[in-house]
Amino acid sequence: MTTITTGGDSSDGIRLVLLKVRDEAGSLLSVVEVYGKTYTVGVRKTFADSLKVVSLTETGGVFTFGSSVLTLAVGQDILN
Repeated sequence: MTTITTGGDSSDGIRLVLLKVRDEAGSLLSVVEVYGKTYTVGVRKTFADSLKVVSLTETGGVFTFGSSVLTLAVGQDILN
């Protein structure tokens, strides 16, 4: 697993792990972990209060956290 650290105040930050992207009935869903809790979410859905899925491919996804744009590959985690 690859960890990327971006700028930001750690007290207001987030740790996001993209575990996998799966195809369910023709729609891509991301399986993500935020501080130990797992979410299965599709594009344009908000989860963990303030994270949103912007787009997904079979190998990764783009998410937003506040004004930050986070791009992750499957198996990657990010500290923002």
